[in-house]
Amino acid sequence: MSVSSGTPTSSLSPTDSPSVDTAALPDQPKSIVRQRQRSGSLLYALHSTRATPEARAADAWGVESDEPSDPALVPLTVPLPESPTDTAPNNTSNATDVVLDIALQADAAFFALLTDTITEIAQLQKRVSDEFMTEVQGLARTVSDAARPTSERGKSDLYAWREIFSLWVETQVFESNNERTRGERPLAEAEDRLGKFAREVTKRGLGDGRTLKRADSRAAVEKFLQLNLDVLNLKKFERLNADAARKILKKHAKRTALPTPALVPGGDATAMVLVLPKSDPASSLAHTLLLALTETLLPVLPSVEDYTCLICTSIAFKPIRLDCSHLFCVRCLVKMQRAGKECCPLCRSPTVLRANKVNLDAALLNFMNDWFPKEVREKSRSNEQEIAIEEIEQKGYTDKGSPCTVQ
Repeated sequence: MSVSSGTPTSSLSPTDSPSVDTAALPDQPKSIVRQRQRSGSLLYALHSTRATPEARAADAWGVESDEPSDPALVPLTVPLPESPTDTAPNNTSNATDVVLDIALQADAAFFALLTDTITEIAQLQKRVSDEFMTEVQGLARTVSDAARPTSERGKSDLYAWREIFSLWVETQVFESNNERTRGERPLAEAEDRLGKFAREVTKRGLGDGRTLKRADSRAAVEKFLQLNLDVLNLKKFERLNADAARKILKKHAKRTALPTPALVPGGDATAMVLVLPKSDPASSLAHTLLLALTETLLPVLPSVEDYTCLICTSIAFKPIRLDCSHLFCVRCLVKMQRAGKECCPLCRSPTVLRANKVNLDAALLNFMNDWFPKEVREKSRSNEQEIAIEEIEQKGYTDKGSPCTVQ
């Protein structure tokens, strides 16, 4: 590294900064711990979870601060002292510049210490991710066993868990799917929404014996909330680490004043710019854990949206699978055949009029009876009423005529 003879060097040594304790993970907030000790339940402890004014201020600062044009870079500009060659007389402009090569031992030690610390944090990230995945997989097995159909086991919490997952998706605790606010939520808002989710679960009776019939289901709700709280704490942990890294490097830059070329296009050549990666939601640990929670746990329970008739948009009762492999409920197929429609509404293949009882998907029918018993019963009653109305209309009785009177 080439520096001018007047540039000071850092006096930082490896012993000045303690190494990161890879066993140290973000703890739960003290308020939640106290509430949990009093109530004995994380669900009720989360009722009082709300973002602190400091957290809201930190989020506001992060939004309002000026960012560079490249979102992957965060420049920290520190003015440098003028180099001795900048004030040299004009008559010495043709003289050979004298450059001294000085080995900066303190700087080498600083960056070695920083590299070791980052390596330890990466190892911590890998271990936390593996442990989280193990817990999510264990919770998925518990929920799958507790929500089995009643045909396989007497007690089932199928609809309770389906409502819990639906409420969690609607609350959008950590990420927003709305067009205006799409993306990762600020920490303060995520903390508020987690408390709102816990309060709504209690309000609907989804966290106790009012709705959950099995003891392992009630324990699984606590575990599910704990995993959400872990994700929230890790987001806080990442923010603290990012802020600490920026402050450390900024302090080091001020003490050393090493001349570094400007990395911002059009910037001042006498300024030093430290480039640090911003926390990218697509690659952060918290986002990775959230994806694991969504992709591993939620698909445990089949969704009714995956088994709906595309014509009536309700469950495909007595599902008929056409030769083109598309699925419709029996009532919609009968209506199409009566209307003389030959082509499939989706692919336009001439398969509608050829369909008969052979096209009934018996395996899917049994699956729907097991996993969607309420929806099947409601569709069955709706079909019976519709058939009865059609039979009355065929006999000439309609509600347009005079009302029937009994004499």
